[in-house]
Amino acid sequence: MSALRQLTRSGILLSRVGGKQPGFILARDPEQISMLDILTCLEGKFAVPCCKEIIPGLKCECETTKHCAVHSLFNTLVEEGRNRLACVSIKQHARKQKATL
Repeated sequence: MSALRQLTRSGILLSRVGGKQPGFILARDPEQISMLDILTCLEGKFAVPCCKEIIPGLKCECETTKHCAVHSLFNTLVEEGRNRLACVSIKQHARKQKATL
């Protein structure tokens, strides 16, 4: 599925067909759409299913215990990243990108 279709189905974009300006527009104020909204829509919920996927050969016990220490650490980092992305709107991100050009 195309990225534009995914964003439209998730309610981030609206599709405008026909008329003088067909295309896509934001469905909400860009200040109300977070970077987390965009990434979750396009990539799905991100998580660390097993720390061995990040560090091949790691000796952990993800299969036998609900949360090994390494797995817990990675999930904490993912959660921190998720929280940071939730606090940045696409409007703020666009301003920052424009300032670096």
